[in-house]
Amino acid sequence: MFNKLKQIKDLRNQAKTMQAQLAEIVVVGKGNGGKIMVTLDGNQVVQGVKVEEGQSTSEIENGFKNAMQDATKQLQREMAMKMKDLGGLEAFKEMLG
Repeated sequence: MFNKLKQIKDLRNQAKTMQAQLAEIVVVGKGNGGKIMVTLDGNQVVQGVKVEEGQSTSEIENGFKNAMQDATKQLQREMAMKMKDLGGLEAFKEMLG
């Protein structure tokens, strides 16, 4: 029983470590040829938005959507690479036996 509790504690610690490392990831998505930029962190929280002046409302709306999609794709790639570097889900499966 104590062995299972230790495994759960180890798993929780590893998950916290992984979450902290993923949170360090920062990506910048671009829309409208770079006229709109969205910065996301590894927790998928928007850290910043930049909009170049002189764009119409519809250009801003479309550009923001495209920038978010670009940032999300980048973030998914970065997170997948980071997870692979950390041992991926296999590390968790091994701990659970």
